[in-house]
Amino acid sequence: MHDQSNTERFAVDSAVQRRVTEQFVEACATGDLDALLDVLDPDVAGQADLGGSVGLLAPVVGRDEVGRRLLFFVGPQSGTMLVTMPVLNGPCMIALRDGQPFVVVVLTLRDGLVAHIHTVVDPEKLARWAPALGV
Repeated sequence: MHDQSNTERFAVDSAVQRRVTEQFVEACATGDLDALLDVLDPDVAGQADLGGSVGLLAPVVGRDEVGRRLLFFVGPQSGTMLVTMPVLNGPCMIALRDGQPFVVVVLTLRDGLVAHIHTVVDPEKLARWAPALGV
């Protein structure tokens, strides 16, 4: 019997990854909560790394709550623009505000849906992304 590595077992088809990422970005850009909910797993968890003494916040769980919070922080009324970034471990976006990195969003997919969202808001960590973005 062939023992698959974790990478093989949890690999996400690139076409699925691209479709989910595009729908995620479009839904956030337009504020379309229903379209956003369509790509979120019912039990999706979202967690933010604020850095400093606060660190990693407790996860927010559930499609509705995570969707509403996402649109608050990176939706059309937030003054941010999501830009996709190629990374090895899955879909990643940078939210820019006034041309500067505001938050990094990393998605974990399972069965064609977003199962986990990890966001980095820590200014020190974000500063490391600025040179890669040319800002």
